[in-house]
Amino acid sequence: MARLNDPPQSADSYETLRRKLLRQNRDLARVNSTQSLKIRHLENECARMLSENLELRGQILQLEKEVENSKAQRIADHALEIKMKLEEQLAEWGSMLSGLGLEPPRNVEMLSAGELRNPG
Repeated sequence: MARLNDPPQSADSYETLRRKLLRQNRDLARVNSTQSLKIRHLENECARMLSENLELRGQILQLEKEVENSKAQRIADHALEIKMKLEEQLAEWGSMLSGLGLEPPRNVEMLSAGELRNPG
């Protein structure tokens, strides 16, 4: 095998070395082209993933905001429900209080024994 530093011995060995180096150069160019295509593909994939990542982060922020709004709405709905129940109870108590003084007191002594047995 001839070395680059050694002077070639004949024209045949020089031609053989030349063909060998040309073949090696073509192989290197082919490998370089293949590797460049792979690198370009990976760069495109990386850019796509970064874009998708940003989109997903935006969706996360939007969903978190919706959850917060949903919680606040549920709390407000529950508070209104409690308010309505309290207003109903207050109205019922108000009607009970307003009717307290209207009925005449019953005098148990005036009722005869017959009225107690046969009311009406």
